[in-house]
Amino acid sequence: MWSRVRSICGAVQISYTMKVYNQPYNHLIVENYMPEVDFLKCQQSISFDEIQKYCSNPAVHEHDNSLHGNYSMPVDETKNANWMFDYFANDKTFDLITEKLYGRVLKADHCYINLHWDNADTSLGVHNDQKKYRWLVTGQLYVEGDPEDGVILQNDHLEEITKVPLKPNLFYAMATSMYSWHYVKNVAKDKISILVRFGKKQINTVTNPAHNTNYAVIVENSGHYDGHYSKLGMRMANMTEAWLSNQGYVNIHMSEWNNNLSLDNLKQYCAKHYGETIIVPSGYLGEKDLLTQNVEDSDVEFITKENIKERAEIIFNRSKYTNTRFREGEMILRSFDPLGNFTSTKEVVLK
Repeated sequence: MWSRVRSICGAVQISYTMKVYNQPYNHLIVENYMPEVDFLKCQQSISFDEIQKYCSNPAVHEHDNSLHGNYSMPVDETKNANWMFDYFANDKTFDLITEKLYGRVLKADHCYINLHWDNADTSLGVHNDQKKYRWLVTGQLYVEGDPEDGVILQNDHLEEITKVPLKPNLFYAMATSMYSWHYVKNVAKDKISILVRFGKKQINTVTNPAHNTNYAVIVENSGHYDGHYSKLGMRMANMTEAWLSNQGYVNIHMSEWNNNLSLDNLKQYCAKHYGETIIVPSGYLGEKDLLTQNVEDSDVEFITKENIKERAEIIFNRSKYTNTRFREGEMILRSFDPLGNFTSTKEVVLK
């Protein structure tokens, strides 16, 4: 367990009822999440002036979104809301949520709890929240806002399946994946919430671990254009991971998107724990014997500024397209279970 997810099982008294749904993907909803006294304290702890001041610093990554009216601030950076970190980020809560969403308890190595203040007439485009995680839970406690401005959950074809109602003190959480599409339409008035995310970083895991096999494969997660809400550039590494798993490869690792440090760390880790390391470019959808043959450019599906919209269309309308390698890769990705056969690395590769 890592230092910022604290084992304080007695800190939160869980007395609410979780309603779990599986369409369009696993998510849960809890009304009256906090006792009245805690929710009142929550409301009184949030200051827009404090959040706005924090976001005015160009050095913080929340700065860019604030320029569009979407303000955010880590609770542990605040004066009065820092108590919320322990309130939300603890073993008891995380174990309960993962068991409900995944059918088993999963242990996180990453989390953050952020205050969010979205100004009236702002929105959040279609996205799936999955970037660099083996698994990730996204949760949100609604504090204030218009009842019609809850998050909208979509299926594989971006059809709207359900909307989470925006009610004060309502908490929802979703099991994110490459297909957990959702968005928020333009909000009618200022929306205040607490965003809770926790999960396991992909780089600190290995797919199809085989301790009796002396090679490892690293998917180098770079080399694509990514200017689209589908995040198709970074999606290609996941597609390659699924492709390699489907072909029977073991000890599959993945670097983080456009992060050379993560790639270097992985190379060092694999050199320490395996006899041979094979570097495979993200987007590889070939048929080579990677233990004896080199990857050619013709084996790789590259995402470019020119083809990204066309490729995204295939993602959302797989049944309309046949006989293309990209579509085959997407079908294999859809059937791949990233939690089916994985384990943590023997040591932390990247914090």
